[in-house]
Amino acid sequence: MEEDIKRKLAEFRELQQKARRLSLAHWVEQGKLGKITTEKELLEYSKWRTKAGIALNEFHDLLNQRHPEQQLWSNLEAERKRLIEKLKHTEELLKRWQT
Repeated sequence: MEEDIKRKLAEFRELQQKARRLSLAHWVEQGKLGKITTEKELLEYSKWRTKAGIALNEFHDLLNQRHPEQQLWSNLEAERKRLIEKLKHTEELLKRWQT
């Protein structure tokens, strides 16, 4: 169980880092021209942030399983369903950009 928790946390951090590379703040440098973010880039950012959210949700679920007497987080299943629906919607919008 401990290794699963560590792997899930590492997955969350990796996905979060992918999203950060796409964030507008990542591109802004003092004294340099900014970059305009396209709708596709915003959708890619949303996709990676949502995937990171799903991984964090699964991490919390693993912690709840490890400490069932504490139930550290509630409504994880509803949140997971919401995130999965959001991810599906975002991926559908991204497919439109590829065609």
